[in-house]
Amino acid sequence: MTAIRLNILGAGRAARVVARWLAATGSVGIGQVANRHLESAHGAVEFIGSGEVVETISGLQGGDWLLVGLTDRELQSACPGTIEGRPDLAFHLSGCLDSSCLQGWAPRVASTHPARAFDRSGRASEQMPGTWVTAEGDEEALEWLQPLFTEAGAVWRTIERSQKPLYHGAAVVASNYLVTLTALARDLAQAAGFEASDAAGLLSELSGGALGTLERTEAAQALTGPVERGDLDQICRVHEAMIEARPEAASLLSELGLATLRLARQARGKGSADDAIEAVFTRP
Repeated sequence: MTAIRLNILGAGRAARVVARWLAATGSVGIGQVANRHLESAHGAVEFIGSGEVVETISGLQGGDWLLVGLTDRELQSACPGTIEGRPDLAFHLSGCLDSSCLQGWAPRVASTHPARAFDRSGRASEQMPGTWVTAEGDEEALEWLQPLFTEAGAVWRTIERSQKPLYHGAAVVASNYLVTLTALARDLAQAAGFEASDAAGLLSELSGGALGTLERTEAAQALTGPVERGDLDQICRVHEAMIEARPEAASLLSELGLATLRLARQARGKGSADDAIEAVFTRP
């Protein structure tokens, strides 16, 4: 296979980090970079450290690969005519859409989803080694992509095309919903009188400890707290206080309580106070 020139259509937060990560291996060079706005394309090239800003990607041929970093909505409506020429391989980064949306773009197509939060700080580029990359697509496309990603330090995992939405659901719960729950926990701590910075520090320490334990054991075995202990009196006081402080989150807090009770039962079996605890979480 000839030397790889990686061209990028849609160099948003994820695409520019992945391009910089792969380019750092020395196995690819960055070619043309096109974004909706030239200003953002220039920003992407500056972040990556190389590349040519263009309005339209053109002249693609053998040795060219195409990284499509468009949003899911854009991916579903885009067509091969968006670019001029035919690269050897095209792949996108969506966690939900599969590679079939790129059929016709190249003779080999794939999807590769890095399980990493690409926030606005750009810090993800420092955290990429060790990132799980879940991929599916044409067999030859995967054979070409896997050594490049593993050379960059990825943990490579293939998946069936039909399972991508469910996989992405798992990623959303572990990442996005965790942020939402942390925001709720910080709100409750501040309602208890903590300054925002102290609330963040306290809860970060707790969350970090829980995540560390989860790396070593099953979720049910990692559970601690009043629900796991079956402490009905404490559950009543805490649940009432949380709902009083954040009544708009009452349904969410009740569902979390019930889910935690189910998880606790997996580890310790049904406790004598479990029916009463369930009633606390289900009462209006």
